[in-house]
Amino acid sequence: MLCKKLVRSFKEYSWLILYCGFPLCCLPQTQTPSAPYDVRQARLLLQTSALYIFAANQGTIDMDSAVIFAAKLEHVSDALAYNSDYYFGGSLPGADLIGKCDIEAAVKLVQKLSGRDRVLVQLQLGSWYLHRTGTRQEDLKNAFGWLQKARLESQKIKDFRLFAVAGNMLGDWFAQAGEEKESSTYFLKTADTCQRIGDNEMLANTLNHEAATLRNDDSLKIPLFERSLALYAQLKEPERQIEVVEKLSVVYFSRGQMKQFRDIELRTIAMEKAIGFRHLHYAYIALTYVDIINGQLADAVREADTGVGIMEATGDSLASTYCYMQQAQAYSNIGNVEETLAIFDKVLRQYKGGPVIWYNLFIMTAETLLGVGRNKEALNMIQTITSRYPPPSIVAKLKVVQLTVMSLQRLGDIKEASKHCTELINIAAGIDQPAMDKDLADAYIVLSGFYIQTGQNDLAGYYLGKARKIVPGKLTYNGKENLPFTEYKIDSAKKKYLSALRDYQRYSALHDSAFGPSKFREYNTLMLQMERERKEKDIQLLNSQSKIQALRLARANSLRNITFISIAVLIAIILLIYKQYRINRLNALENAKKNHTLEHLLNEKEYLLKEVHHRVKNNLQIIISLLESQSTLQRQDPLFTLQSLRHRVYAMSLIHQKLYNFDNPHKLNILEYINDLVVYLQDSFDTSSHISFVLEMSPVELDISQAIPIGLIISEAITNSVKYAFPGERKGVISIKTELINSEHLKLKISDNGIGLPEDFGSKRSRSLGIKLITGLSADMDAKLLIESKNGTSITLDLNISEIFMGNKDFSLV
Repeated sequence: MLCKKLVRSFKEYSWLILYCGFPLCCLPQTQTPSAPYDVRQARLLLQTSALYIFAANQGTIDMDSAVIFAAKLEHVSDALAYNSDYYFGGSLPGADLIGKCDIEAAVKLVQKLSGRDRVLVQLQLGSWYLHRTGTRQEDLKNAFGWLQKARLESQKIKDFRLFAVAGNMLGDWFAQAGEEKESSTYFLKTADTCQRIGDNEMLANTLNHEAATLRNDDSLKIPLFERSLALYAQLKEPERQIEVVEKLSVVYFSRGQMKQFRDIELRTIAMEKAIGFRHLHYAYIALTYVDIINGQLADAVREADTGVGIMEATGDSLASTYCYMQQAQAYSNIGNVEETLAIFDKVLRQYKGGPVIWYNLFIMTAETLLGVGRNKEALNMIQTITSRYPPPSIVAKLKVVQLTVMSLQRLGDIKEASKHCTELINIAAGIDQPAMDKDLADAYIVLSGFYIQTGQNDLAGYYLGKARKIVPGKLTYNGKENLPFTEYKIDSAKKKYLSALRDYQRYSALHDSAFGPSKFREYNTLMLQMERERKEKDIQLLNSQSKIQALRLARANSLRNITFISIAVLIAIILLIYKQYRINRLNALENAKKNHTLEHLLNEKEYLLKEVHHRVKNNLQIIISLLESQSTLQRQDPLFTLQSLRHRVYAMSLIHQKLYNFDNPHKLNILEYINDLVVYLQDSFDTSSHISFVLEMSPVELDISQAIPIGLIISEAITNSVKYAFPGERKGVISIKTELINSEHLKLKISDNGIGLPEDFGSKRSRSLGIKLITGLSADMDAKLLIESKNGTSITLDLNISEIFMGNKDFSLV
């Protein structure tokens, strides 16, 4: 069943395994939030994560790549790993541009800045080029140029701290370029400057930088780290102390000094707890690893459980696969197969790892099955997985062949096991990396055990000798235990019984230290304690789940109520908005209507004002024409002349008076107008005793352009009748009649029953102003004029009232 799960999971992630260039150890299930940390602790988390990635990938990626990947997971800038000497929080000039890799803009910024800010940007540019992934000569050249500029600029402004920072970075540059002597010179000069000015912090930084550039087997590496550690302790900088301690642990581990490595990890945990650093699982899992090697199996289980618990509590999935693997290894070593397989199953279900860790998971599963005697199942798993997914690294290939030999040997297939032994020997011959010594030692011990079983004691002794050459501190726990047991078998085969007895005693001591009665009691106590803790956690989990369920139910009810209230409020708001919209719309329409009316009234008033001016001009023009016409005729009685002129002016002014009182300023009721005009003339001539007026009129409205000339014609006709038709106060009648022929034609007739026109009327006509005025005004209106003298005098006008003259025509008497 487990084999099927492994195969299914490998299918899902086969692209990771087949892609040999994959540079990172794992992909995150969730991303670790580093926001609650300040800059120093965020930097510590970044460095810790990067160290894990670098170590877990077993040298397949460089440290700078590990830093970049860790920075993305922790949501921080990768520059934090390199600017610890000059950045402690706040803003940093140019950091945003360099963080976005906008180097061109950063270079332009350098040209604009001066003083300390300029040096800071130069340092960041130098660091960016120095720590870019990969190895490019152009990058090294650019890094050196910017760091030199920063050093000269800081010396110019007498900022000795930045001068020392530039010196340390140049020391790093020369170390990366392979010029160790020049690198050491820069560090010595910088340290001398720091001591001279009494800057212990920069001195500690310089020692830390120099130690980091040395090889792990360099004798000066540990003393330099310890000296910087002491200075950081004096300065009370715990984050920098932890940084140095973590680097020391790597050195001790690489040298196989597991006791010092364990002590350092315990020290790291204590220091991280003191500053409230929560990501302690890296140190606990490292302790688990070393305790497994040292055979401290109970401690390994306890520390693995603690590390996994912290990892799950922090949500840091970066190391989740590795943490679970170490936990499974710890349980496997104490023989708890079911717990081991349960952990493996959990890892497979949530696995997000890369090819190296994936294969380690598979290899560890096979080792566990072999450890409990399930040899056939282990062999089937190995053959199934490797046939579909070849090992991604030389170490994985070594382990797979080694486990195949062990499976076949235990199943009794010696011939097939022998073939794989030859393959194992060839693979081991191609490995020369010190980091793989422990894996080589295990392979040599397996070869030696196989050759002992097949009676090839010389070959067994040869490979056992190769295993003995491995530093004891680098051996795995199985290697440490199997080495004296294999020696015991060889010495027994060679009949060296005394040596065989000593070998067996050493094996028994190691075995009993892990599996003796006291250890079993310790394991049983540990298992009981863990089982009790697990049950308590289950109870707490059930209680928590009940509380969570109740909270969720209450939250759902609250959410439902809030939703209903929100919907009601939303509907009310929508209705209010719609109502306001309607009101605004109606107001807008009303305002538009009012504006249109006002605009119309304004235009009308402007037109009326122009009309008034034009009418005044026309009226004045008529008066002037009358005066001019009167002056050209023979002299008459001046009083009568003025009286006639007054009548004519009154006829015009009466029109304006009527228009002023009438609603329509363009139209005039002719009935009222003629009636008032006749009354006025009758009173003016004082003829009521012998002349009567008869009016037969239709109620017609005329345009002002027609009303004025009609009024003047009526005035002239009545004046002539009063003056000439009834001599000697003869009684008579003057009749004025209007007849509306149709909607377009009006007939006006003014007549009297007087003596009529004189016989010579035609010859004198041109000399009569009144007749001339009547004729001219009729012509202006395009009216048909008829003057007759039958039983008195009658003047008839037939005019078209649809032809409206809008005031833009000047009247003429000519």
